[in-house]
Amino acid sequence: MSIRKAATAALFGTALTLASASQAATLFQDSFDSDSGSSTLNFNSLTNWTVSDGTIDYIRSGGYGISCSGGTGGCLDMDGSTSNAGRITSTATYSLTAGVTYTLSGLISGNQRGGADDRLTMGFLDAGTGTSLVSFTFAAIAPGAAFGTQWLAVTFAANQTIRLFFEGYGGDNFGAILDNVLFVDDGGSTTVSEPGTLLLAGVGLMLAALGRRRARSQDPYPGRGSSPAR
Repeated sequence: MSIRKAATAALFGTALTLASASQAATLFQDSFDSDSGSSTLNFNSLTNWTVSDGTIDYIRSGGYGISCSGGTGGCLDMDGSTSNAGRITSTATYSLTAGVTYTLSGLISGNQRGGADDRLTMGFLDAGTGTSLVSFTFAAIAPGAAFGTQWLAVTFAANQTIRLFFEGYGGDNFGAILDNVLFVDDGGSTTVSEPGTLLLAGVGLMLAALGRRRARSQDPYPGRGSSPAR
């Protein structure tokens, strides 16, 4: 778990309250399909993100032996080819309203070429200072693990202006694979029966809920298999 501001409590296995998919309003989505026409090592020209703190590789499905979600389109290897995994940060900022639940998700697989387990962090940065407001690290993502939806939901007690970020870890040039990022405004809340983790974090007593769902149970691009139309 990665909360870079002091957390006051962490409760695990707590049922979540999230809006149903039909109630959610999409604020941003990115399938990485249009960033480049070819696989490129140490890519730093993403349309919607800046790359920092290391490197990422841009993958066209099949490039370097890596398949993107659905076997087509583009995706990111979050540990580029400089032995220094990178971070991507959204170029856009988002003004979040106190008391509203927002959910950030992505389809994530283990690295597809062997090597060690991987980790990947997703979260929200203060748009003004770049400080991490709340984040979570998905650890021990096994090599070859199939794509699944990882998500982080947060409700702030005060209005916030944020950027989104995903960060890889490692230095063996074989990273977790990221595809199909989705950021939604869940609006009101309804009970979701799947257990997860509830965090009470120290930024205005914000509440963050997080967990994991397999892609087939909550695809960010429903009705199109495990990936968007390419």
